[in-house]
Amino acid sequence: MKKNSLCSIMPWPAFVEQRLMQQTLTILKQISDWFDVSLGSAITIINCMVDKICGKADHFIMWPKGNKLNDTVEGFTSLRTNAFPKVVGAIDGAHIKILAPWIKRRSAHDAHVIKNSPVGEQLISNSLNLFPRDMHILGDCAYPLLHCLMTPYRDNGNLTREQRHFNYKLSSSRIVMEQSFGKLFGRFHRLR
Repeated sequence: MKKNSLCSIMPWPAFVEQRLMQQTLTILKQISDWFDVSLGSAITIINCMVDKICGKADHFIMWPKGNKLNDTVEGFTSLRTNAFPKVVGAIDGAHIKILAPWIKRRSAHDAHVIKNSPVGEQLISNSLNLFPRDMHILGDCAYPLLHCLMTPYRDNGNLTREQRHFNYKLSSSRIVMEQSFGKLFGRFHRLR
């Protein structure tokens, strides 16, 4: 089993793996027909491409540091007039339906997901010092308030004018995350 393969990341029950293999084989046959190559060649090319992408992931998916961090904050600030200050990014979750009738479906709350993930552990501990100089990311009220994760005040009908203004600025800056999901789902309709 290859180091970067899906099965090495998440072990599947045998019947799930068998169903995934059937669907994958169908897709690979279509690809080999589209590009007029043998099925074996299509599999080899796709495996090679996936390995190359996974091998370069650390060069493209990384936390900004130094000048890049400052550039990220400036870029985020430039997205909105009167933007929330010192924002590195925004966080949110999206539910993507998958057809898996044999697996008990369970929904997870954003706070639970973040608390039990490697990303969440880093946000909570900040052991890698990802958020220097009071920088932070923005989340909605489903996330816990942390030193580096700003969330809106809960509106129980008793917010002050300043708290409502704070929530408005936070939401107007955080909306880029919702817009990103909108573009993703608009481009890839099967994710809806």
